[in-house]
Amino acid sequence: MILKAGTQYGDNKGSAVADNHDKNDPTNFLREQKLADENEVVVAVDFFSGEVHQLEQNSDVHVTFYVAKSRGDFGNIKEELNQTNTVRVRELRLDMSLQQFFGLFKRFSVTLSSSGLLEGKELTVE
Repeated sequence: MILKAGTQYGDNKGSAVADNHDKNDPTNFLREQKLADENEVVVAVDFFSGEVHQLEQNSDVHVTFYVAKSRGDFGNIKEELNQTNTVRVRELRLDMSLQQFFGLFKRFSVTLSSSGLLEGKELTVE
């Protein structure tokens, strides 16, 4: 499996960046829910919102957390990636409210442009 975002049509493409919440980040959330052990860390998150047919998205979103065994500094994960270009993970799928999902992060930024046309490009804003 390749970790990459995608939708049915891919009309808009972009990037996302997030800062973990100071206390309730994805790893701590899973540990508190007894879904991850102390030696496991979240190494990736896949967030998916299904079809929206109204003006608001009121349904839960589908979140997949990918967790890996770690020594705490991600050193073993980096070593595994350097040696094989892949990493062994465990997949945890949860449905969450938007508020609960975004509550795992201190800041969250997403950019989208039509077909990814403007991603990484300089804009002159008037």
